[in-house]
Amino acid sequence: MSTLTAKTILAALFLTSLCLGQTTVARATIPFNFMVGGKQMPAGFYLVKEYNGALSLQSDTGEAVMALTHGDTRDSDGPTQLVFHRYGDDAFLSRVWLHGSTGAALQISKQEKQLAKAIQHPASTSVALRR
Repeated sequence: MSTLTAKTILAALFLTSLCLGQTTVARATIPFNFMVGGKQMPAGFYLVKEYNGALSLQSDTGEAVMALTHGDTRDSDGPTQLVFHRYGDDAFLSRVWLHGSTGAALQISKQEKQLAKAIQHPASTSVALRR
């Protein structure tokens, strides 16, 4: 099976599960370009959808990306937000907080790992989510 066919099937299954299950939806205006799931995304308005360990971002221009996540927790309820690691001008989506003290952490990409070796302590930037 080709990689394209496998990705198409995975995307169809993901979108079907979004339609059938409970999905958390939020909106954000991200004022800078960023990377997520190995894909460069432009600054702009985004819909953020989370369902059982999968995250979907769709821009107002129609660009979309999906990323697998794993559960994450914080000590107390905090703001609903997107958290980015910043290495100079490069930003990588790292966490999504949608439910108070629970959220989702994204896998670190190869590109971010390479930058992290050169820049030991990335800056952190947060963008508020709206329901």
